[in-house]
Amino acid sequence: RRLLELSCDPVCPPKLLEAARKLLPEFVEKTGEYICLSTLRGSSRSIVLRYNSTHQVQGKESTALIEENPYSSASGRLLLALLDDGRRDFCLRQLRPPGKLWPEMHSRKGLDKALDKLRGEKMACFSKGELSTLATSLYHKGKAFALGVFVPNYRFQGEHKMKIFKMLIEISSKIEEADSKTRGIRKNQTGAI
Repeated sequence: RRLLELSCDPVCPPKLLEAARKLLPEFVEKTGEYICLSTLRGSSRSIVLRYNSTHQVQGKESTALIEENPYSSASGRLLLALLDDGRRDFCLRQLRPPGKLWPEMHSRKGLDKALDKLRGEKMACFSKGELSTLATSLYHKGKAFALGVFVPNYRFQGEHKMKIFKMLIEISSKIEEADSKTRGIRKNQTGAI
């Protein structure tokens, strides 16, 4: 399996990236599915780290893609939902209506309502044609990141589906925990000097 790092930008803190690098391959190994870590950068979803599926039939993005419209994925939508109201308003004005990227959203009022609902969810899940996209959030110093998965619907069923949900939540918690432990250690060491 090959790791594709698409951004060496400080968009993702090194310790958070390090924790993700240790845990995301485990997800691919146990599920065989694509997974990525992303965040918002301006009004675009920026993919920081990703691992491709091991299956012949894959729900994946182009390897050349670095940034995309956040409406086009569960993780992008979740990241928009997690923004404070002022920042979200700014991003939505820049992005304009989602159109074909999120056809169920016909008005700004409907979009705000959908994003408000997502804000309270542990997991975002959408089905688009033959593909399901899902995401869960994690935080670093108040900045939201999302773990996203793309799975063909014919595999996103039964035990496999439950395994994906469970692992995504566990991995996001472990990354946050590893990141906070590292920051705590650094604070204690600095305070002792």
